[in-house]
Amino acid sequence: MSLAPAPRSYGMVWVVQLMRLVGRGLGQCLGPGGPGRDRPSPAHQFARLVEGQRSDEPACAPRQSHEPSLLIRAVHHPHVVTGLDPPQHLDFGLVLVGPDVGNGCERLRLVLAEQQPAGGFPRAWEPGTGRVMDPSPASTYNAVPLLVLLNDLTGERRYLDSAVRAAEFAWTSGQAQGRFVGGTIDNPDVIDKEAGTLSLEAYLSLYERTHDPKWLDRAEASADYAETYIYIWNAPMPADEDNARLHWKAGVSTVGLQIISTGHSLVDEYMAFDADEFAKLSVYAKDPHYLEVARILLHNTKAMLALPGRTYDLKGPG
Repeated sequence: MSLAPAPRSYGMVWVVQLMRLVGRGLGQCLGPGGPGRDRPSPAHQFARLVEGQRSDEPACAPRQSHEPSLLIRAVHHPHVVTGLDPPQHLDFGLVLVGPDVGNGCERLRLVLAEQQPAGGFPRAWEPGTGRVMDPSPASTYNAVPLLVLLNDLTGERRYLDSAVRAAEFAWTSGQAQGRFVGGTIDNPDVIDKEAGTLSLEAYLSLYERTHDPKWLDRAEASADYAETYIYIWNAPMPADEDNARLHWKAGVSTVGLQIISTGHSLVDEYMAFDADEFAKLSVYAKDPHYLEVARILLHNTKAMLALPGRTYDLKGPG
């Protein structure tokens, strides 16, 4: 199979590089040629907390393709590169993933074969063999952006049909009742914030592709759920505590921090990644509230960022 013409923009260069990573990762998961169990790639060294598995057992999950797919769509759509016919687009975007995993198109098409009859996808596979390690379909929404991307790049309806089936499964398997489960790779099938943000991204990708208002409604439901994890008040630090010993410094606002999952009080600023999703949702839903959330996620999530002249107790800016 021949190479497509030289890339005509930095955007297409990123498409190629990211698709190589996605294709290589799925190739390692879903067929021979990837690393064996004794030589898992660093990308698969995720802690496994599923009962009966070793804590260091490597695994591949659909989540690993979720964010790269969103980035690819952002730089590729709408048609960053012009003048490439569909076969060239397909070759350039999907095939060149390296001889170690074979044909990238075929590896990516294996995704469809993994879809369960009800529409779900397994949570995790064993690298190099494709053996299902965790059949739970609770995080099926993670497959949706990749399937929409494949439909964008190839024009093949089956990918979009598969994305719709996956999204319908996710919604009817608990999300319609407010249960968003299984976002993080290393803490399977718990109610957590990332399940909401990842579902927001999945439903938005389908709405942008189909313009079906039900996907916008479900994106709003996902956003509303994820928003409940955000601190909306400034929690003061203990007045009698040594500020040097505090991980979060006195006087720094906590507005915009997010609880990670139910059952504990650990926080992070992960939703900084979703400022654009909330901004788009504000436009699509014509609701300025989501733009307010987007601004908080853009700015307040940098409150403890070490800057020149304000490094707190960190080693340096960054």
